[in-house]
Amino acid sequence: MYETNSRGAEIFSKYWIPQLSPLKAMIFFCHGYGDTCTFFFE
Repeated sequence: MYETNSRGAEIFSKYWIPQLSPLKAMIFFCHGYGDTCTFFFE
């Protein structure tokens, strides 16, 4: 999913939301410019 910021730049974001249970915690992970999040999908 891409969000567009106030400057018009597209920022990629990914969400994992539980569907059958209430939310217990939230984790925010911000990686560097040279990384990709595809590592976490494997």
